[in-house]
Amino acid sequence: MIDLDTNFIVGALLIGIIAVSYFLGKWNEERKQLDNIEDTITYLSDNGFLRTKKNPENGETELIKLNGDLY
Repeated sequence: MIDLDTNFIVGALLIGIIAVSYFLGKWNEERKQLDNIEDTITYLSDNGFLRTKKNPENGETELIKLNGDLY
């Protein structure tokens, strides 16, 4: 059997835990940012700051340009 140093195993585990924690935090922050953007657009639409139209086909809200065209 291969004899591995205990310090090497602990170091490798710590590096793995740090990497996983970093990527989970990055993913969570990106998800929060997308939720914040969606909440802001919904708020602006509900309070009349943005012109919107409800799409009957898929139920999504579409933004209307200032000249009346849909995005």
